[in-house]
Amino acid sequence: MKKKIIKSFVSNKLFLGALLMLLFQTGITIFLPKLVQMFLDAILENRMEFQLLGIYLFLSCVLYAAELLKKYFSSKCAWETVGTLREKLVQRILKYRDSFFKNTDTGEWLLVFNDDIKTIESFLENSMMQILSGILTVFGIVIAMFYENKGIAVFFCIYVLISVGYIIQMQKKKQSYLAKERSRKSEYISACYEWYQARKDIKNSGKIPSIFRELKCRMQGYGDSMVLAQKALYSIWMVSLFVVFLGNAIALLGGGILAFQNLISIGTVYLFYSYGQQLKAPMDDLQTLMRNLLSLHTSLDRVEGVMNYEEVQEGIPFPRATQDAVFSVNIPSHFYNQKKILEHMKLQIHPGDRIALMGESGCGKSTLCRLLSRQEPVQNGEIQFYGINIQEINQAEYGHKVLYLSGNPELFHGTLKENLTLFHSEIRKEEILKELEVLGITNHTFHGFDFEEHMDCILEEKKLSYDVAQMINMLRISFVKPILILFDEALTNVEFDQEFLEILEHLIKNSMMIFVTHEKKKTAVCNRLIKMESGKIIYDTYQ
Repeated sequence: MKKKIIKSFVSNKLFLGALLMLLFQTGITIFLPKLVQMFLDAILENRMEFQLLGIYLFLSCVLYAAELLKKYFSSKCAWETVGTLREKLVQRILKYRDSFFKNTDTGEWLLVFNDDIKTIESFLENSMMQILSGILTVFGIVIAMFYENKGIAVFFCIYVLISVGYIIQMQKKKQSYLAKERSRKSEYISACYEWYQARKDIKNSGKIPSIFRELKCRMQGYGDSMVLAQKALYSIWMVSLFVVFLGNAIALLGGGILAFQNLISIGTVYLFYSYGQQLKAPMDDLQTLMRNLLSLHTSLDRVEGVMNYEEVQEGIPFPRATQDAVFSVNIPSHFYNQKKILEHMKLQIHPGDRIALMGESGCGKSTLCRLLSRQEPVQNGEIQFYGINIQEINQAEYGHKVLYLSGNPELFHGTLKENLTLFHSEIRKEEILKELEVLGITNHTFHGFDFEEHMDCILEEKKLSYDVAQMINMLRISFVKPILILFDEALTNVEFDQEFLEILEHLIKNSMMIFVTHEKKKTAVCNRLIKMESGKIIYDTYQ
């Protein structure tokens, strides 16, 4: 997996753009001190070379522009790569049996989706460029030094090699502390989650003091391991800082002696000092890069562990929809907390059906939707599609063909594009914008929200109105193309104006639909009315 992710990142055209900007940037960075050397030597010879100053200022502006472009290309490339990984991870997990979630430590599970994915994204976006920049900078400076003075260049090479070797050895010693910190953090998160899940039972049993003692113990262990890791980090930082300062001091002293003996010019002294300063950045970054590399390795191992979990429930492919593709519900009874929710539930949903499902709260409408979407298992009886029990169908395929929308819009941590397509990376931005135009969303804007402008923005960072959030939730229909759409009071707080109705009509025209609502006026898009009472269907007619 590690090789595949790196290969996917470097094979992206955006990475090539970032690399070209980095090469351009490195070349300019190494050349600028040479310009200053020539300018200083000219002054000492009683000459003013103003053209050199002009070239210096121009290249500085170009350097700034190259940095901005490099950052843009690398960030976008990392987002696309991690987006593909996230999509594959979600699709894989949807295939796992319940035993996977029971056997997986909760704290570790949460860290995989939170910390590990972010670690991979951060490494690709920042650390990859830092590594390449450090390599190019060191090689470029060494070549430039050999061109100016071979003796000083050899000294710098030996000094850098010794310093890097020492810092790497210290970095390796620190990893045991970081591993222990991670383990203790996982234990603490798991304890907190377990406490929250069982909070009612704990309160009733009177075990609160003992639970808090356990949490305090795990928190103390996590705190102690974190302190040790930070001490190791600061010690390495101090050593690397000392190494850099010592190198600069030696460069100034040696250069000053050679200049005093007229063996080199003052400009050359500045040149070597400047190159020494440029080597400071890779040296400063080395400990961070070592830590990031090891963190990346650990994160990829955990993600790979999730991806390679053996208990996969493939299921049979989702049947191809035809005119005979009917959902058939036959549930004699269904209970929740020993209370009967559904009774003698028999229902058929045919192609073209737009069902308005009405009834008082608690009559079983939402339960029926959850059973159809496989969010709850059928206890008695079965639900079939095309004569096949839905429990036998591949979960990932079923989840896309039967789309469940609730009153709380389900928006994921990801970009607007990822939320609209449910992480299907093959769907391009241009296709999304074209579909918005077909839907009648004028200028790609709905209730003041510009879809085109926010396409690559992380939705978590945006404050969205309820109407916009629900519209994003609904627009998934266009790209997922479900067979059955379940609106479980999803549009309760949405104003059914003309614009919204036209969009809704277009979205549902090729799908079966169940529309749970209490409002008669919102059933205008439906052609069939079903009323429920006490878990039973009491009225079912086409209108």
